[in-house]
Amino acid sequence: MGICGFLKKPYLEYVDFGFAFLEKYHRKGYGYEVGRAVMAYGIETYNFKVLDAVTHLDNLPSIGLLEKLGFQKTGLIDIPEMQRSRLFRWRAETLSGERCQRN
Repeated sequence: MGICGFLKKPYLEYVDFGFAFLEKYHRKGYGYEVGRAVMAYGIETYNFKVLDAVTHLDNLPSIGLLEKLGFQKTGLIDIPEMQRSRLFRWRAETLSGERCQRN
């Protein structure tokens, strides 16, 4: 299906939240469900208060998923393996962080 998780990348200030899914699993709600569960795990287990995420400038489905998960556009960043990308940040103190709590 795909992957979802956390990495520490040298060019990001905070832990990177990332995901990738095979095309046949796109737009079925799996990204949101898995993303929400993985974020809740990171919050509960590692006490994450801030997460970063990056995506290609024109990757509208990923941008939409990050926003649905509570990430906010922060700006642009030049990343060696991706070139110019859009940077998103999630903060635990925002109301949107409540979306990631386990039921």
